[in-house]
Amino acid sequence: MRGFVPTPNAKEALWTRKAADGAIEKGDELGTDQDRRHRGVLQPGGLGTAAGDADGTDRQHGLVGSRAVDRLACDFSLLMFDNRGAGRSSTGMRPFSVKQFADDTAGLMRGLGIERAHVIGVSMGGMIAQELALRWPGLVDRLVLCCTSCGGIHSTLPRFQAMKVLFRPRSDDVVEQALRSVPVLFPEPWLTEHPEIREQFAESVSQAPISRQNAQRQIRAVGRFNTYRRLPFIKQQTLVLCGLQDVILPPENSLVIARRIPGARLKVFEGAGHGFTSQCAEAVGDTASRFLNAT
Repeated sequence: MRGFVPTPNAKEALWTRKAADGAIEKGDELGTDQDRRHRGVLQPGGLGTAAGDADGTDRQHGLVGSRAVDRLACDFSLLMFDNRGAGRSSTGMRPFSVKQFADDTAGLMRGLGIERAHVIGVSMGGMIAQELALRWPGLVDRLVLCCTSCGGIHSTLPRFQAMKVLFRPRSDDVVEQALRSVPVLFPEPWLTEHPEIREQFAESVSQAPISRQNAQRQIRAVGRFNTYRRLPFIKQQTLVLCGLQDVILPPENSLVIARRIPGARLKVFEGAGHGFTSQCAEAVGDTASRFLNAT
C-alpha cells in the first residue's frame, strides 16, 4: 500500500491555520467535513523546511511568507507539515525520494480523513505536488506550483552563484548556513532595501533545523526527480508561479512545466528571486486565492 498512516510524531509536526478566525491548532484536522472536502489547501514542505514552531506560533513556512499564509487563510483551511526527516517528523526507514514524499503526503491525508484538497508546492514542495497529482490524482483538486522544476535533462540548472552555495559543505551552525542561503534566495537590490530579512530567515530556519545527513538525502532525492514525460497526464487546473531573478530554479523551469501541463497558467514576478513567495507575499497570496476560488 502506498503512503503511511502518520505516527504520533508526524501528527505533532503538523499544524493548521483555520479559515475565518485564524486560530492555529497543532494536530487538528481541517475543520468540518465540508472544509476537508472543499476548502482545504495542503502545502508539502520544501527543501529542509519545517512547518511551525514548537509552541505552534505563527512564522513563515519555509519560503512562504506569513503574509501569504494570512491571505490564504482568509479563504481556506491550510494544512502545512514537515516531510519525513525534516522539522519534527521522524526519518523512517525508507530511502528518500520525491515519490516517497508524495506517498507520505497521501498517507497523511488519509490518516486525517482529507478526501481532496488544493495543493500548493514551493521549490521541492512543488516537485512533491507534481508527484502527488500524478500518483494520487483523486486527492488533488487544483495545483499551484511555485519556483519548481520537472527535473531531468529538460530542467535548467541553478546559476553559478547558487551552485557555489548549494554544493558547498553545509555548516554545522544553523544560523550561518541560513545566512549563506539568503543572497541566492533574494536579489541583492531587494535585500539592500530589506536587510531585516536576513535575521528573520535565519531565525525561521533555526526553529527546527534539518540534519546535515537528511539535507543531503533530500538533495539526492531532488537530483533523481523527473516528471517531464508524465506532466501531460496532470489533468488538474494548474497555476505556475516563479520569480524572474530566481538563480536556484531559474524561471525557464516554470515555463517548461506550464507548457507541458495542459491548460496551465504561468505568472512571473519581476524583480523577484527563489524566495518570491516571501518577497512578494501579499501578491502571491492574492494570486493563489483568486485562482483557487475561481469557478
